[in-house]
Amino acid sequence: MRNGVAAVAVLPVLMLVTADGGHGEYVPHAGPMERHALAAFRDWVDHRSTARLTSSTRMSGTFRSQPISSRQSSSGVLDFRTHSGRFTGTSTSVNTDGRPSTQPVDMILLGRLQYTPAFSTGRWLATDNYQWNSWTGHEKVLTYVRDKGAVRLGGVPAHRFEGLVDTLRNRTLFAMPKPGCFSSVTAMDLYIDDRTGSLVRYDRRVLYPGPQNEGDWKALSVTGLDSFSDFGVQAPPPAMPPEDQVERPNDSNTVKGATTIRISTTSGC
Repeated sequence: MRNGVAAVAVLPVLMLVTADGGHGEYVPHAGPMERHALAAFRDWVDHRSTARLTSSTRMSGTFRSQPISSRQSSSGVLDFRTHSGRFTGTSTSVNTDGRPSTQPVDMILLGRLQYTPAFSTGRWLATDNYQWNSWTGHEKVLTYVRDKGAVRLGGVPAHRFEGLVDTLRNRTLFAMPKPGCFSSVTAMDLYIDDRTGSLVRYDRRVLYPGPQNEGDWKALSVTGLDSFSDFGVQAPPPAMPPEDQVERPNDSNTVKGATTIRISTTSGC
C-alpha cells in the first residue's frame, strides 16, 4: 500500500458509470482503490481459465404446509474455457416426515450438459448446464464496488470490496432495496492482494433471494455462498459417464433458451 492506495493503482482502470439507468438512484463516488478492484474483477472475468469453487446452500420453508429444510456443500475445480468440472460433497435434508437424510453430491459439468446421479436407478441424469447461462450476465453488469476494509487471506494482506447486483433486473444496486420491494440481491465480494493489486478470491453471497412462494412451496428462504479461489489451478478434465448409464429426460425437464420474467414493482422500489 502507498498512502492508502494500492501501488498498482497506476494501471488503467475503468471509470464508474455515472448514469443511473433511469432508476432514479444516487450513484456514489468510487475512489481509486474501488475503481481498480472493479477493473481487476472485469479483467479476470474476461480472461479466467480455471478456479477452485466451493459452494454451500441452505434452504428452509414449507411444502404443502409441512416444514422442510436442506443444506448442501460441494467443491471442485471449474474450467471456464470448456464449461466443465466435477463437484463432490454432501446434502442433508429434513423432509415433511421430519426425518433427516444425507446423500452424497456428485455433479459433472461438461459443456452444454450436466450429469447428476439418479439414486433411485443408479444411473446418471443428463440435463442442460443452465448454471452458465444464469451467471455470466450478472457478473458483467457490475459497475460499482465499495471498499469494506482490510482482511488477511492465508496470512496475505488484502482488501475486500463489495458489489450488489439485483439478479432479477440484471443491474447494479448502490444500496439494499427497501423492505417489501420485489428484488433478488446477490453480493459480490472481490478480494484484492495489497502487494500485487490482483484479484485473489471472488465470493457470491445470496443476501435477499426475493419472493419464493409458488404453488405448494411457501415462505421459501434460500441463502448461499459460492467462493472462487486458486485461479489457474490445474486439474484433469472430468470424464463423461458411460452412455449406457445415462438417462436423458424429456424436454419438460430441461432448460432451453432464454427465459423472460415480467416483474411488477411497487412505488419507490
